[in-house]
Amino acid sequence: GQSPQRLYLAGGGASLIYTAEFFMEKLNLPIEFFNPFRNIEVGPDVDRNTLAATAHWLGEVAGLGLRVTTVGLTEFNLLPRRERISRQIEKRSPYAIAAIFCVGLIFFVQAAASNSIASKKEAKAKEIDDNLSAFVGTANDLFESQNRLQQEKGSSQKMERVLSSRFYWINLVNGVQEVLAMVEPSVYISTNLVVMTNRFDQAQNQANAQNLAAAQTAVWIQSLTSTPPALATTSMEGGVEGMEGGSPSEFQGAPPATMVYPDGDGMGPDASGGEYEVRESIDVVYLRLKAKNVLPRKRETLNREYAQLIAKMFRDNEMFSSSEDETKVIGAIPSIDSRARWFEFVVQLTLTKPITMKDEEIE
Repeated sequence: GQSPQRLYLAGGGASLIYTAEFFMEKLNLPIEFFNPFRNIEVGPDVDRNTLAATAHWLGEVAGLGLRVTTVGLTEFNLLPRRERISRQIEKRSPYAIAAIFCVGLIFFVQAAASNSIASKKEAKAKEIDDNLSAFVGTANDLFESQNRLQQEKGSSQKMERVLSSRFYWINLVNGVQEVLAMVEPSVYISTNLVVMTNRFDQAQNQANAQNLAAAQTAVWIQSLTSTPPALATTSMEGGVEGMEGGSPSEFQGAPPATMVYPDGDGMGPDASGGEYEVRESIDVVYLRLKAKNVLPRKRETLNREYAQLIAKMFRDNEMFSSSEDETKVIGAIPSIDSRARWFEFVVQLTLTKPITMKDEEIE
């Protein structure tokens, strides 16, 4: 669509005499000999003058070299730019149509899938709605059953506390008797060390077997109260020598026993002579014991060692606290007196599980 602007002569025929002048005169255009080496670096051994005169002959050689050494081919297109663009559009139009079709197909498939998913969701939602009423009824029944179960658990826990509070006194007395049975009718006294053990302490007894002497003992429960009792030591001039059984009532001057009951501090009247005080819980009880003087008299502190041994065995029992500050002997312990056959002492027992005396929830 435009007139030529320049003319290039290439090949061996372009060297004919007056070829360039001929075209210049006929076409009235600038004439040049084509130089394929214009953008190619020439080696140092090449004669540049000779190459300048014959360069237009070597177009094919330069093209073959470019074909081998470059990625693409050198192309000369003399079509106008508008025509080239139009032809490129025509070549690419099938691909554009196919791309548009694929995009439309994608949207169509996506819309169909969305419709299918929506229909399935609606069907599932309808099914859930149909079964929801049954599930709600089941949930209500389950909730009511759980409420009844909680009420029954509460009632059973209350009943368990009631039974535990009733039987705890029996267990407490059994625990006291269990400890006292381990120091009656005899204990062992070490002749070298200030040590006293019960007959069941096999490890310590075997280690000191050569230095042990058996001592006959006897102990009675005078009272079990929730308040510290008044310690009254009673000297017994008479009595049966070496007696290991019996009860405090067989000895003159023995004070009456006082037991703790859930509705008061004891069976007898309190110190002030008034009504019993009802406590909500009891965590400490006091055990007043009467024991026979320990014989043979290896040393004057045997009574005190015997009382400390009983306190230690109570600390080893799981029903009572293992702390020496909570489960201990309180009050003074008399030394051995040759004229007295019996001595009294009080053991403070701190319970690991306090006794509930008044449970408002159960009431």
